[in-house]
Amino acid sequence: MIKQKLKILVVDDNSFCLALYEQFLINNGFEDFLLFDNGMDCLQQFHLLPDIVLLDHDMSGINGIELLKEIKAIHDDVYVIMISGQKNPEARINALRHGVYAFIAKDEQDLRALEQTLMLIVEKKLTNR
Repeated sequence: MIKQKLKILVVDDNSFCLALYEQFLINNGFEDFLLFDNGMDCLQQFHLLPDIVLLDHDMSGINGIELLKEIKAIHDDVYVIMISGQKNPEARINALRHGVYAFIAKDEQDLRALEQTLMLIVEKKLTNR
């Protein structure tokens, strides 16, 4: 099944969020993923050419938008899903301007929205085989 073969990188400087996303991915049948608590460590592993990157917006060090720009410069075909507690609409617009596939607000519905977004990507990967 394609879910098991998709390589996913998860970047969030909040350890609770990382643990939550890890369990979410396991529960949804994804097996090939790496977790990072900062953007620089993620970039150092980008030679793995992931299919999907889950990315926080507000992080210390390199922030989500800066990391998004770096990611797209290295591997433009990667699906980047930004997940953020940022309420400013300009943050969403800026992320979309720089090539994010989806921008999901951190709220009570974020895991549901993430699940739906990942399923859309899986469908796209299946049709583009």
